[in-house]
Amino acid sequence: MKRLYVILIMLCSVICRAQKNSDTLELSEQLVIAEVSDKHTASMIVDPDKLLQAINREFPKKETEFDAFHLRIAAVNNHIWHYLECTTHKSNRTLVKWLRVTNGKLDFGQAEGKAFSLMSTFFICEGEASCYPRLLFIDGMYGWSCRETSACV
Repeated sequence: MKRLYVILIMLCSVICRAQKNSDTLELSEQLVIAEVSDKHTASMIVDPDKLLQAINREFPKKETEFDAFHLRIAAVNNHIWHYLECTTHKSNRTLVKWLRVTNGKLDFGQAEGKAFSLMSTFFICEGEASCYPRLLFIDGMYGWSCRETSACV
């Protein structure tokens, strides 16, 4: 009888977990968020509201939740880079995340090699108007900075 109760409890746990995952997005390497039509165009394939909810769940700050996002493209050193940019209209707070292109799809995965090691992180800038994410290439590495340089202020 005890085994039956344990099995029922485990089954309920699995069912509840499965229901949660179908209603929410998890920010994982496997999360594909867009399809690339050509070098300069990408189309969202996830629900925008669910993506914002997932990002706000991971980076909570109730008074300045992210309320908008854009797929952006940057050209640095003859490379085209795709990234996600989330903003809030309540303050100067911006989150960016590199997006990996794999088989014509954009996901949150990591790129290979030392030069791309910073691609695995989310990056947030918050403060005055001149404080926003900038894409940098310094000493053979790509990365983000909230200023024109990567120096501390």
